[in-house]
Amino acid sequence: MTPSPESSLFLLGTSHQVANLNERESIALPSDSIDSFYRGLQELDGLKECLVLNTCNRTEIYGAAEDNLKIEVVSNYLAEFRDLDPEFMIQKTYRRAGPEVVRHLFEVASGIDSQMVGETEILGQLKKAYDDASERAFTGKVLNRLFQKSLGCQMGPYQHRNIPWASEFGQCTLRISPADFWPSGSMSSIGSRSRRSGRRCLGSF
Repeated sequence: MTPSPESSLFLLGTSHQVANLNERESIALPSDSIDSFYRGLQELDGLKECLVLNTCNRTEIYGAAEDNLKIEVVSNYLAEFRDLDPEFMIQKTYRRAGPEVVRHLFEVASGIDSQMVGETEILGQLKKAYDDASERAFTGKVLNRLFQKSLGCQMGPYQHRNIPWASEFGQCTLRISPADFWPSGSMSSIGSRSRRSGRRCLGSF
């Protein structure tokens, strides 16, 4: 897979936010099928980079692709691979593109999007997924930049409190130039959420 500066960032995923346990298990990839799933992804015309995050609570496919690759192609491939109805996939998955992928990944990495809010296991799972995709040479400029930054996310006060959600627990501030992902754009700050106030501050690209 050869990265391209014109690649469009996308995400296809499922989690407790949109599917129950049985539904998530039907979409999740068995550990012994990851190799063949990646091989199939590699054959999708227009896909430049890809990474699969596959845990007990979520299955997500992050990708950088040419504009001619529609996310429905990836969804249909996953549906066929897991012998699922494409309509089921539409109902039980979420799709993100561009800056919304960045926003989502930082919420995942910080534990904000977890079923048990603030848990830290997901950061190790993200690192394992990134290392796996990187070793397969399936990541490039776009996903490397995105995941290296997300893995540097600091939990701030969460790391230093015996009762982590007694107050604001999550802080992940990052300065990114969208030029690292897209041909043009301005500097952005992707930031924090307070559990106590419920407010969230994520800068837009």
